[in-house]
Amino acid sequence: MPMDPPMVLGPEQPWKRLLAMIAFGAVGYVLLPLLLLLAVTQFGFHLWGSQRNPRVAQLADAIKALLGSILDFLLYRTDLLPYPFSSLPAESVWPGNPSGAPPADHLHDVPPALENWRECLLHLGRCGAGDPTDITIAHAIRTDDAEILVGVGIRLWSLEGEAHVAFAARNPALGMLFTGTRWQGRAWLSALKEAPGTVSRRIRIQPDANPRHALLLPLRLVLDAFDA
Repeated sequence: MPMDPPMVLGPEQPWKRLLAMIAFGAVGYVLLPLLLLLAVTQFGFHLWGSQRNPRVAQLADAIKALLGSILDFLLYRTDLLPYPFSSLPAESVWPGNPSGAPPADHLHDVPPALENWRECLLHLGRCGAGDPTDITIAHAIRTDDAEILVGVGIRLWSLEGEAHVAFAARNPALGMLFTGTRWQGRAWLSALKEAPGTVSRRIRIQPDANPRHALLLPLRLVLDAFDA
């Protein structure tokens, strides 16, 4: 059974976001003392058996992950509503391995961790551009296929002599490429803002249109993400 897509509260819903921030702020206020209690519990296990309890450690990791997602939401680092409206961040503790690292025989089964912005770009690059030839966004950017790119709110742009990729902030076709992912709504914008060298400008994505708000990422950074 497929999971429900995560919920997003963008800038067009300020009052709903305020209510959500108050509610999750209260949840975070309860979680922090609970983490401190687990720290005391672990110290008790240390005194009793000279080692930590892996079950307590797993519970602490889950609470820490939830608290982290709440803080990201409260600090406007993401528009995604925290758990249970979206998935709980993956944990690093493996059952039966208190060190938190994957067993040696699983090392090659675990893909390298990627930053959220890089994963977001990797997803975008693999998307089809809506063209009958099934050209991907990554291919269109590499070949500077302006006709295809402009159709989804993307354009190559030169900024201070350096090549950039401009992503229109309010382009329905571009937003649709993230439907059903954790970057749907405007969460993809929050993710790309974390990329190093990202700047915000008002530019003409379409030559005959008015300037629109866009995020500009260095082209070399985007291409590196596509190769991840």
